[in-house]
Amino acid sequence: KSVMPKAAGSGSLRKSRKSIASDHSASRQMKSSQTRSNRTSIAQQDNMEEASAGGEENPLLGMSPSGSSKEARCSLASRQRENWPDYPAEPGSTSLKTLKKSWAPLLPSSSTSALFPPSGFRSQKDALGGCDIISSAIALSKEADDVVIINHLDLIMKWLACAICSRGDTVGMQSLLNLMVDLFALLRDQQYQLSDVEASFLLPYVLDKASAAKGRFHESMYDLLASIRKDETYPAQKYGPLVCIPVIERSGLSKARALACNECAVCVDVIGLSGIGKRGILVTGKRLSEETLAENRNACLDLIETVLVKMNGDTNKFFRVCGTAHLSAKARDLIEDRWSKQGGVAHSDSDITDTSEARMSNSSNFRRKRELRMSNVASSARQQRPPDTAEESKNDSDLPSLNLRFGEAPKKEISG
Repeated sequence: KSVMPKAAGSGSLRKSRKSIASDHSASRQMKSSQTRSNRTSIAQQDNMEEASAGGEENPLLGMSPSGSSKEARCSLASRQRENWPDYPAEPGSTSLKTLKKSWAPLLPSSSTSALFPPSGFRSQKDALGGCDIISSAIALSKEADDVVIINHLDLIMKWLACAICSRGDTVGMQSLLNLMVDLFALLRDQQYQLSDVEASFLLPYVLDKASAAKGRFHESMYDLLASIRKDETYPAQKYGPLVCIPVIERSGLSKARALACNECAVCVDVIGLSGIGKRGILVTGKRLSEETLAENRNACLDLIETVLVKMNGDTNKFFRVCGTAHLSAKARDLIEDRWSKQGGVAHSDSDITDTSEARMSNSSNFRRKRELRMSNVASSARQQRPPDTAEESKNDSDLPSLNLRFGEAPKKEISG
């Protein structure tokens, strides 16, 4: 009787010891797993720090970035859902709040605070902190030769549009200009070409504000647009129809419409009729019919002259493209009068008998006079122009893209 309880007690003791040993083993395994997890997390953090230039983290990269991709954000469905304003409507406080919702999940909290001050953008000066953040990101991205800026580009363009459309401030505007110069210099170095959506977020507003800017700001903004067009960051065959033509058609600022006409004239002069497209010709004819200011009528006529040079002076073809619905009788008279004064002769397709030498002479006279007029609007417009003969030979190849040949199936027009 005395032995049995001892045996039972001994078995219970052995089971208890095994249970304790099992618990210790499980605890060691859990600690080991936690240690490995911590080491992995630390290694990932070290990799992010090592990837940043000079050990400094890019301020546009959060430690655990989450959010949609640029492709998803730029999709039609996303833009419709976001209801971002189209030019000439300007982004305001509501747009800035919408942008914050999209961008904040991708950013460190410190960068979010700098880019989106609590009071919003009361003036351009409120964007100074955000300019510092993006400028630092550009410098680090350039040094590391990474695509951080490109991945955030649509968001940066929207932020810049919100900033430049706020109340003007000398210090703030200078900072924004410096930032835009650095941004497009990086895109140029990386040979990146803007998408149409990215360009639409910012470029029409820059053109609009450049027309109203004073002194060095006007010069700097105009030079910025010229560099974008020249360096193929956004090529002239897109810049003219998709940036300048909407400004001619919709802007409420007369100076903006005049500047956009001058920009289109440069595009057509350099690359031919595709510099504004068929829709651009229609818009220009309609704008000439509606303009009341002499300066703006002259800007429209300058652009139309450039188009006529590329059409070999065929005014009748130009009138057919415009149609009577878009071109008033008075505007038609103005065009014929201007063309005849520049040494041109109105004619139809069957009446083209001018020699190449005569056409070159008319084109040269026109260019000299137009350059003189354009210098009063944009003193920094010093564009490089190709030889006349090379451009003359391209006229016929330009026409199909503008749907100018009879019997050709109509092509889908570019929307505003």
